[in-house]
Amino acid sequence: MRSKKVKKSENLGLGIIFMLVIALIFLLSVVFKALDLYQKSEFNNDANFNLLLKSDSGAKYLSFSPKNQTINIVDIKGGQSDVRNLEIPTDATLNTNQEVTKTNIDSSVSSFVFKKGLNPFDSIKLLLFTKSVPSDSVHESLVNTRDNLENDKKLVRIFSDPQIVSEKLTIQILNSSGVNGAGAKAAKLITNIGGNVILVTTTETETPGSSVTATRQSLTFKKIKNLLRGWGKVDPGMNLSDIKIIIGRDGGGLL
Repeated sequence: MRSKKVKKSENLGLGIIFMLVIALIFLLSVVFKALDLYQKSEFNNDANFNLLLKSDSGAKYLSFSPKNQTINIVDIKGGQSDVRNLEIPTDATLNTNQEVTKTNIDSSVSSFVFKKGLNPFDSIKLLLFTKSVPSDSVHESLVNTRDNLENDKKLVRIFSDPQIVSEKLTIQILNSSGVNGAGAKAAKLITNIGGNVILVTTTETETPGSSVTATRQSLTFKKIKNLLRGWGKVDPGMNLSDIKIIIGRDGGGLL
């Protein structure tokens, strides 16, 4: 009888240990997942963050600028393909029918917290930033996709990142993707963030993968790598420009 009680007690002890191990594994997985999400968050005090809002009626951009302490609400008039052709730098995309205006910017950004398509840490940081921006620093703009010449100037004015403009790094682009116009599209995208593109060429030989090479680390280098989804390296001995972009077959379809 006594041996049965001892055995029962041992089984109970093993069960408790097993449950504790499972709970510990679950807790560690949550912690590692949170750390991974935090490391992947894009919004910080160094660079602009552009959030694309897609809805049934069209598209809007919210451009958050920590350096300027401003928020730009940009209403895009045109179809989804027209929006894509504008080559606006996009850090995240949300599908929402929330009508965002200057007067409801706080509540609108609050509703984006933990929404699919936006890193949860980014959503919290964007909300805190929005609450710190005075109402007279929230601006509304309209971009009609048919006004090409006017748009080029307006997009650069709205989406240029002050830090990238101040770095003044020269950029060359080699289109090795086999896709006509990919180099020009990349140049437009980089110009819209304030980059200084000095040369765009097309190579006869296609390259499988895209890459970004820079003479040194910089925000411009980091931002371009993220936008073009290419791997990057630093080569202090590179000449002709500060940053060299090669658009390979894997990057031609992104633009």
